[in-house]
Amino acid sequence: MECKWLPELMLYEDYESWDEYQDAIYGVFCDDFKKSYPIYDGKRVKIRYQPIEYNREEGFYHVTCQDYQKDGERVPDLRRCERIKWVRKFIEHYDCNLDECTECEGMKVWEEDYHNNKRVHILLE
Repeated sequence: MECKWLPELMLYEDYESWDEYQDAIYGVFCDDFKKSYPIYDGKRVKIRYQPIEYNREEGFYHVTCQDYQKDGERVPDLRRCERIKWVRKFIEHYDCNLDECTECEGMKVWEEDYHNNKRVHILLE
């Protein structure tokens, strides 16, 4: 699958240490969600700021970590981390133009009820 709008991965092995890598992916998160913000279907997408851990917002940990045990303890997930640049692009290209992609069936988008709100899910298989 190849989408022209899909950015390159940010690989851990391209950095000297975990701290350097985490700082780099956090920089992308800040650029994409704090210094500016994506628009989905005409609406601003906001991140979850609280709780803040190690001077970083919950939204950052949500997109870079997995809660494998479902106990609230998030563990870094390298597959999520290396795709940090994809998060905003998915939001902005939810209505993917299939003419720009090869071997792609487009984005799948659906809504689910969540605490009296609608939660939007976006998937690129």
